[in-house]
Amino acid sequence: MKRIALVTGAGSGIGRSVAIGLARSGACVVLAGRTIDTLEAVAAEITGQGGEAWACAADVSARGEAEALVAKVEAKFGRLDLAVNNAGGHGDFRPMHEIPPEEADWVIDLNFRAVYHGMRAQIPLMLRQGGGAIVNTASIFGLKGVAGNAPYVAAKHGLHGLVRSLAVELAPHAITVNAIAPGYFPTEANAGVRADEAFYGMVCRRNPMG
Repeated sequence: MKRIALVTGAGSGIGRSVAIGLARSGACVVLAGRTIDTLEAVAAEITGQGGEAWACAADVSARGEAEALVAKVEAKFGRLDLAVNNAGGHGDFRPMHEIPPEEADWVIDLNFRAVYHGMRAQIPLMLRQGGGAIVNTASIFGLKGVAGNAPYVAAKHGLHGLVRSLAVELAPHAITVNAIAPGYFPTEANAGVRADEAFYGMVCRRNPMG
């Protein structure tokens, strides 16, 4: 039986790479994100390599859409073996008092509430089927204080706490809950980092492998 894997934020960056990797390992991958054209392009790439993928548009920062997404997965496949809650993003670096409230709300919704709502919808299905695995994309910014991006840092700190709590809560039910904490990756979202030569040089110097 093929594993059914759900990846949010699957249209680009880390999510796209994770989805392709899961498909290569033999999973049937549900690609979720806000832009259906981008998701369908990734799905075509996967099927072109002999894999199996299904594109499903959803804004997972909205509770109703996160719940509807899992309902669609259950209706189509009957199960969900792995959920990768990867959708995320951040605004410009600036002091907290200069960040518009609307931007701060968007950052917190996307980086914390989207994962919270996603797991809250995914867990009951995994409980019914007797187990599963959840992996969440957190950040190194959730492990330390960083000036200039307070809403993102706060959301990722909250995510780490949520993961630790649910890992303990769900372990007796054969559901594992984990997080990865990436640093700077050369994705579209980090294009500004690469363009800023001084900052990018600092990032490379702080990485033991450069």
